Amino acid sequence: MSVGLLGGAPEATPRAAESERTGAGSPYLVNICRGRTFTRWSRHQSKVYGTVKAWLIEKSGSQIFWFTLTSANNGRGVCLADDFKELLKRVKRDLGYKAGHLIVQTREGHGVIHGFFAIKQKNAAFIPIAWLRAEWESIHGAWNCSIRRVSTRSHKKNVAGYIVRQYIAGQDALDRVSYDWWSCKLALGKGWSQLKRLVHEHRVLYRELRYGRMMPVYDYIPWPAMAEAWQRLLKHGWCDVDGWVYRVVGRDVLKYGVTQVVEIA
Repeated sequence: MSVGLLGGAPEATPRAAESERTGAGSPYLVNICRGRTFTRWSRHQSKVYGTVKAWLIEKSGSQIFWFTLTSANNGRGVCLADDFKELLKRVKRDLGYKAGHLIVQTREGHGVIHGFFAIKQKNAAFIPIAWLRAEWESIHGAWNCSIRRVSTRSHKKNVAGYIVRQYIAGQDALDRVSYDWWSCKLALGKGWSQLKRLVHEHRVLYRELRYGRMMPVYDYIPWPAMAEAWQRLLKHGWCDVDGWVYRVVGRDVLKYGVTQVVEIA
């Protein structure tokens, strides 16, 4: 099963498969786990969820604010990204916060931005909703917006899933996903691919003949272990998998060495 940077879609049950085959119910709904209804995500939705969650983990230690910016019906929906850049400048100019950001832009109505601010400072940061509405209205012409603080780790995980379930239920609704890649330890998509390649390249058990040529056969690391290692890499800049240490050097993931076990007499 293909998954994104973190997390993935739950497996379909025979009941759900029958529902999809017969056309009964929504093709996105799967009934599993004692009758509870879960959303089965596509590969694209899993990638969006993984990107959002990985960014939130990478920004550990920062104060996170979750916001929503709507668009006016005056035809400025095509200028959402440019107007958001202007809002970032005003956050720094008026409030004094150099905020990192991640935005998920959708085509709901005339266009909506769901995103996060990451502010790293010791004192508590505060972005007044009245200020945000006034500035967004002066920039874009729409006043309807919201902002709230994201506090606990579990809340961050739930927010990432909520955005995918509520706003990207159909792939046609998604316009773009962007984040401040220059302020992160590494590019999220590239870093995840590098970690997977480095972990698995030394786990070739043997080569067997397939399709007329010798093909490598891998002993793959279990998915929970890979997800845990990826989270440690994002948060601390290093991780260890199966006795090997991997570090972020520059903006790349490199195999650093073998973990050493010290015996204490």
